[in-house]
Amino acid sequence: MYYKLVLKLAVVARTLQGTKHVKKAGYFSLVLSGILASSALLTFTLTFPYCARAEITAPMYQITAMIDYGRLLQKA
Repeated sequence: MYYKLVLKLAVVARTLQGTKHVKKAGYFSLVLSGILASSALLTFTLTFPYCARAEITAPMYQITAMIDYGRLLQKA
């Protein structure tokens, strides 16, 4: 599925202000997604102790539920 999107982007890349701009946007999106994934992992690691982390199957849901109920500030 993702290969189709990459191939479509490769075909359309020449019409999107040249390949240099597409390459720059690709690198920027990779760096941004890496920063977001790292910050999510750091948040999960700092929020839950190790024994609780091993049992959680949906970590972002648990963090969101804690924020929704206001329990995140009580953990600190």
